[in-house]
Amino acid sequence: MTDNEPSYGTKRWTKHFEDIDLEIARLAVMMEIPILDPGVIDRILANDTSVCGKEKPKAFTELRGMLQLHATDQVKAMGALGAVETQAMVRDVVDRLRARLGDRLGNRQGPPAA
Repeated sequence: MTDNEPSYGTKRWTKHFEDIDLEIARLAVMMEIPILDPGVIDRILANDTSVCGKEKPKAFTELRGMLQLHATDQVKAMGALGAVETQAMVRDVVDRLRARLGDRLGNRQGPPAA
């Protein structure tokens, strides 16, 4: 393994967040929620359904749970990898999703909050 190659733990956490964030993105796009716009994630976590462009209560509940899982697991990853590496990894995952889905995710420029 070279110095630039991610560790096994980093690869495992990256795959985990890719899976979670892809599902979050899928649900957000389905309900027309600009998930990366400032304050939207906090409103979803506060159970504010007014952020939805399309009303889908079951999908909203699933999205909220996935965001809670993301936040919980991000704290765990910080314990395993460190805060700087975890934040960079999550930012990279979000950037790849943004590249795939374009502006359908909203306009936030930073990584999602934990």
